[in-house]
Amino acid sequence: MLYRHIADSLAVLPYCLPSRVLDIGSGAGLPGLPLAIARPQWQFVLLDSNGKKTRFLRQAVMELKLANVEVVNSRIEQYPGKEIFATVIARAFAPLPKMLPVSLPFAAPAGRVVAMLGAPQELPVELQSLLQAQMAKYAMVCVNVPGLQAQRHVLLVDRNGRQRQ
Repeated sequence: MLYRHIADSLAVLPYCLPSRVLDIGSGAGLPGLPLAIARPQWQFVLLDSNGKKTRFLRQAVMELKLANVEVVNSRIEQYPGKEIFATVIARAFAPLPKMLPVSLPFAAPAGRVVAMLGAPQELPVELQSLLQAQMAKYAMVCVNVPGLQAQRHVLLVDRNGRQRQ
């Protein structure tokens, strides 16, 4: 569990931009909780539509005394916040054709969407067109997770043609 979930969550930290992060479909708090612990100076919103999961997340945030985490029980399509984030991240939220269109509006103009994946994926033509229309650059990056013998990749989407770090 340590490598499969915690190390996997922390392996994407170098690809996250400071200082506001939205974790879509946070579930049990991955990757949001490990990232929030690793970066206490950043602000995190953990978003999930399942009330049972968000109750767990609120309890975890309280017990871990994480002042930098807000838990929101909502679907991304009905998310009440009008804020934008430096990083919008998702791990096992939805297939890319669903995830990217709903997450891009929450990324700041110089922000980034980070989609955590197993095997690398080719972007369907309609997603390439969407990203081109938004002047977004994207890259598929192989991520090494210490202790995990599985392939991990992230799709990085930088808004407005911002170059990848």
